[in-house]
Amino acid sequence: MVFDGWLMSIKRISYIENALLLIIVGGFLLYQRALEKPSWQRFVAAGAVLGFAAVFKQTGAYELPAILLCWLIVRRAHKGHLLLLGVFAAVVVAYVAVMIRIYDVPGHDWYINQSLVQVRRVLGLQQSGGTLTSPSEMLHLLAAQYRYFIPSALLALAAFVTAIRRMLQCYRARNWVPAQDNALLLSWLVSGVVVFGASSLQFPQYYALILIPAYCFLWTEVAGCDWRGVWKGVLAGAAVLAGGVSLVLALSAFSTNTLAETQQYAATHIPAHSIVVTEQSIGDLINQPWCTVEYAVPCRHTASYAITWKTYLQSSFRQGDRAFSQLMQGAVRVRSFSGAVGTATIWKVRQTPEKNVRPISQREFGIALRSSKS
Repeated sequence: MVFDGWLMSIKRISYIENALLLIIVGGFLLYQRALEKPSWQRFVAAGAVLGFAAVFKQTGAYELPAILLCWLIVRRAHKGHLLLLGVFAAVVVAYVAVMIRIYDVPGHDWYINQSLVQVRRVLGLQQSGGTLTSPSEMLHLLAAQYRYFIPSALLALAAFVTAIRRMLQCYRARNWVPAQDNALLLSWLVSGVVVFGASSLQFPQYYALILIPAYCFLWTEVAGCDWRGVWKGVLAGAAVLAGGVSLVLALSAFSTNTLAETQQYAATHIPAHSIVVTEQSIGDLINQPWCTVEYAVPCRHTASYAITWKTYLQSSFRQGDRAFSQLMQGAVRVRSFSGAVGTATIWKVRQTPEKNVRPISQREFGIALRSSKS
């Protein structure tokens, strides 16, 4: 895992998934300890940590099906599992109650609305940029933009085949005994595949939440196989070699930091007082005042520059609102920076001040900026 190019690349753009993964791993370690040496304290601790993972980021809730599947496989410590689920639910309910108390006021249910937006995006009821919509898009993305991650994909495929083989053994035996020795890692892998496979959101960083259990499951299965040592060594060596090739390919591909180049150009060539319309990921890097492409109304008549972002899945022109489209009419491309993660383009836009409209004040601009970020 240390040498895997995909994981090294993804961690650069999704720090919150990194922290979430550490919390989930900590919760699963506590849960495994509780399975090995059952006690109500261990199950309570595991439930509390796993519940915190779910409220830290909603994506973390995918650990719950993993626990339920593992419980089904091991078929023991039933009271401990019920206690774990009770603590998990208590942590989630307490967090939601506190958030509603802090952020929601009569007539403005901010937290509830934001949470429902996330749920609708997962269920496919609300569109989101950067979403894969078909298997063919995934294959095209892998070949067109992420071809240096093919070794990682091959390792993941080997893990999936191994998991299917183990589940077929359970089917033939008509029980879960063949999977009980590695129940938690199998449950974690299956849960990730099912939850994120059914989800409308297939962002690249989410695959890290599947690859980690996939690799761990593969290693433990190989180590536990009743094969001669030479074959285990060959398989382990092949896996390490695949990860090393992925790392070498990824390092060469990511030698150019597109966002850093864009940040440097904005600092040296765009006046500090100029208003920019751009993506939030770029806006957070520049010193100029800015509006997002999704809500460009406050900057429609005052912006001097725009910075767009384009990848195989995402484009500022698809995500921008009507005001952004109007703003970009007649815009002149100034500079582009391209790399493995995408292309950033700086545009000089033509200002079209609206008649009888007074200039926006700094206070009003700050309010609009905070609204666009939220």
